[in-house]
Amino acid sequence: MCAFIPLLFMGVLVAAVFVVRRELMRPRHDPYEPRRSAFDEYRTDALRRLEDEQREFRDFVDRLRAARDKAKFDQFMNERRSAAA
Repeated sequence: MCAFIPLLFMGVLVAAVFVVRRELMRPRHDPYEPRRSAFDEYRTDALRRLEDEQREFRDFVDRLRAARDKAKFDQFMNERRSAAA
């Protein structure tokens, strides 16, 4: 049993050495890089479109609020004129 434990440990050590060697010998370039660059391009375009839509929506809401405020102000002025007359 005592002789088996060092052999088991050596087996694990040898397996670890093979894994490290395989990782070191792996090519440095990423074979999926073209896919990532395509996704990055898509993501950038989608984010730009979302930012544009967000800006347009904010502008729309601002115009809507201004129109509502103007309508309330006009109503107030009409009530004031009719009360004064």
